[in-house]
Amino acid sequence: MMQALNNKKVTILLSLVILLTISNESFAVGTIPSCTSTTNGSTGDCYTTPDIQLVTFTKAALCKSQPVIPTKGGSSNYDMSMCTTFFENVDGSEVAISKTATYPLTGNFTSPPAGEYLYVYVEIKPFMKIKTAMNFSTSRTDNAGNSGVNCWTLTADSYSISSTNASALQSTKCSDDSTHPGIGMVTHYINDLGGNGTIATYGQTQTFTTSKGDLLTAFSLTSSNTPAVPTEDHLGTVNKIVGYIPQRIVITGTTKSITVNYNNSQGTKIQQYSNSPYDRVYGFGAGPFDFYLSAE
Repeated sequence: MMQALNNKKVTILLSLVILLTISNESFAVGTIPSCTSTTNGSTGDCYTTPDIQLVTFTKAALCKSQPVIPTKGGSSNYDMSMCTTFFENVDGSEVAISKTATYPLTGNFTSPPAGEYLYVYVEIKPFMKIKTAMNFSTSRTDNAGNSGVNCWTLTADSYSISSTNASALQSTKCSDDSTHPGIGMVTHYINDLGGNGTIATYGQTQTFTTSKGDLLTAFSLTSSNTPAVPTEDHLGTVNKIVGYIPQRIVITGTTKSITVNYNNSQGTKIQQYSNSPYDRVYGFGAGPFDFYLSAE
């Protein structure tokens, strides 16, 4: 059942119930500025809060020490032996992160043993679904040649690495029509982490500073937990996005719930042409990850 909630939290009750709400916290640090309703041609890419964002969670764990995740060109093997999984859904549980509503997660839940944990680990499917619109103070042009001060998402697929931004042609519309006709949910596939959007220099790992000031490290992995290799307009061998945060969590015999606070105040990146005057919007992509846990 959809519920209207005032603050944004994911509560994982140890009685095996999970609810997700939205956090109103802002990012402490960011290298790309937040978008505003009057964002003009003086900046390139910017972040904003999507009207609706769907994220598919597959696993969450608490770890005694830093998990070992293999990286492109590295020699380490995947090692989660120091972690205890408390939520898992192999097929994934899709969560609607919006400004006013939430859905419960579904899957297998296990109460972690009492003790001190120093890292939080999460796995998601390698895509996010986004529905949103943005009003600019000056006209923008989409990749199909349409222009106007309003730009919005269309029902389509897009990729972080796309040949000549081909996928963006079908995923974004700009015009002066403030009713946003045809607005829909774009599915953005994350086939690049920390690269520059090309196959030659694709990224397999990236760090984000969360709203709590912690450093979240994310990786793209294959189904066998080896470094993933993408292709243009396709995930390639990317099967999941995993991430961990150094955070101390204490579980005791009286712990009744674990609360996962998920912040999507910068949940989508408006991708604007990288050269001045930045008057072309070629896509709505995924923003940085931001979450933390607390136990009560």
